[in-house]
This record gives sequence, structure tokens and C-alpha cells, in this order.
Amino acid sequence: RARDAAGNIGPYSGVGGATTLAEPSSLVAAYAFETGTGDTVTDASGTGHAGLMTDATWTASGKYGNALEFNGTSSLVTILDPGSVSLTTGMTLEAWVNPSTVSNAWRDVIYKGPDSYYLEATAYFGGVPAGGGTFTSGNANVFGPAALVEGVWSHLALTYDGAVMRLYVNGLEVSNLPRTGSLSASSNPLQIGGDSFYGQYFHGVIDEVRIYNEALTQAQIQADMDTPVVPPTPDTELPTEPGVPVVTVVSGSELDLVWSAATDNVGVTDYLLERCTGVGCEVDVANFAQIATPAGTGYSDTGLLADTAYSYRVRARDAAGNIGPYSGVGGATTLAEPSSLVAAYAFETGTGDTVTDASG
Repeated sequence: RARDAAGNIGPYSGVGGATTLAEPSSLVAAYAFETGTGDTVTDASGTGHAGLMTDATWTASGKYGNALEFNGTSSLVTILDPGSVSLTTGMTLEAWVNPSTVSNAWRDVIYKGPDSYYLEATAYFGGVPAGGGTFTSGNANVFGPAALVEGVWSHLALTYDGAVMRLYVNGLEVSNLPRTGSLSASSNPLQIGGDSFYGQYFHGVIDEVRIYNEALTQAQIQADMDTPVVPPTPDTELPTEPGVPVVTVVSGSELDLVWSAATDNVGVTDYLLERCTGVGCEVDVANFAQIATPAGTGYSDTGLLADTAYSYRVRARDAAGNIGPYSGVGGATTLAEPSSLVAAYAFETGTGDTVTDASG
């Protein structure tokens, strides 16, 4: 709906909408490498795990759009560990890789040190792709049957479901290893294209990195292969209108408010509460001023003037900063203090030989 300079608000438009694609709820990090500039890579999973580039370069020759190119000697991306990338009972690591060098050496695609879990484009044994981790029973690895081809895109995936670790190349399972127990927890950074522990640097281009905290099926991995990582759609949906504040008179200086909650597609974070003093507030809304931002659906307004009318309205705000429409206006008048009161004693001091006059 539109608003003009005089504050007139027109009728609503019709409603349009769409449904976003479903993602496995276990996705904890995803990198499309689409930014194309700067030294920060964006996490498209919506969990906020942005990474910092070191010596890597942007390229437009990715598997899907842009990608990152790694020099094989010092390039990597570092993501500080916020906890949710410390995988324990299950995992899936995925990436598209285009190696410039294939040799008998460990070359990291995804690495959580020291050896908590990792996906490798090459390994010391024949230069084949590999993956592994450190479990309750010790370190374990799975190896591919053949080396990747230099200059050719290949999709790598490693899964662990609490019983078996599996390595996939281009969507096909190529090796597996029975293994039980939890992966070792680590607060060290998650790194892409290299690591700070052993210097196992990848040489080539990496694109479409995904990390899950559970084992995906082969069909899900194949679906990821054919689907580029897409950043989440920004939240632009407004919270709904809260209920009209219900005001309870407590005293000559306090009014207590409650209102029914607003709803939001993601979640309401707080409410913007406004107050107007005196009569005519519903007509002259310009006299409302914000006084608080409570997280809940209630507020105690204290320090007020006796025998004075107060009006309130409230609107909701979500985590993206979207602010919904105002509620209706609710209000009340504080209690009047008798003007003839000349002395009052509560005898609440509890000590000494002086009693306090509460009349003011």
C-alpha cells in the first residue's frame, strides 16, 4: 500500500508469493564463491559462517559462475569455528574441484584441524582423492580408486553416518570403511583449500562447497551436484500487527501494559513501544514518542505524573530489522493523589529513631 506526503495510506495491493527451495536442515555451511571481489567469502547457508581469504584469487571460470583459485603454496580460506561446524556424529563434505596439480601429496579441499575431518583432492597414496577424520577409535581414511584429471571438474563428497564412512566421486560411491564412534571435537578454524597445521595446499579451482552435520544419501549428493549453491533470499517480510496494549492502572506513577504477540515468518525479536501524554493522542499521532524496546509482550511504565492520561501503541521488529504496522492505541489515566494529604507515615525504615514522611 502507498503513503503520500500528508500521511494518507491507500489500499493494499493483491498478494503475491512463492516458496523457496527446500534445503536439508542439516546444512551448516555453504560457499558459492560468487562475490567476485574482496577478501571475504559469504556463507550461503544462512548460519553466518563467513570466511577470510588468504592469497586465493577470484575467477569467473567456476563450475557454476565464479569460483576461487588456489596457488598450491599459501592460498586458503579460514572460517572461525562458531561451534556448529564441529561435527561429531555425522557429516557430509562436498565440493567441485578442478585441480591444476595432481601428485602424491595431501591437498586439502575442506579441512578441520587437527585432522578432525577432511576432504582431499589428492593423497600421498597414488595421488587419489581421499577423506577421513579422527574418531573415538582413532584416525581413519577412505581412498578413491584413481587420481583426478588435471584441468577437469570433478565432484567430491565424503559422508559419515555413525557406522560407515563413504567417499563419492562425481556422485558415485567409490569406497567405504566401517567406522563407529564420534568425530573428535575441535575449536580450530574450518579451512578450505589448505590448512595451517601441515600446509597441505590445493592447487587449482574450488567451487560449490557444502558442509552438513549428517550423512546425505547418494541421491541427495547427486542433487547437490546439479544445483549451484544459492544465497538465501533476504528477509523482507514484515511482522504482523500486535494487539492493542491493555493498560492497567497501578498507582499515580505506574501503568502496566500487555499486548498480544505479533507473528513473523522468521521470528519477532522485540517491540517498539511508543507513548503519548495527554488527551487527543489518537488524533494527533505526531505526539507519540518511543520509550522502550521490550523483547516480550508487556511493559511497566513508571515515573509517571499523577492524574494524567497516557496512550500507548506498539509495533514489532524482526531479526532482519523489518518493522511491522502499529497496533491500535490503548491508554489509561494514573491515579490522582489527594491534594489534602499533608503527612503520611508507612513506618518502613526499620532502623534508627526517625520516621519518614511519605506525603512529599
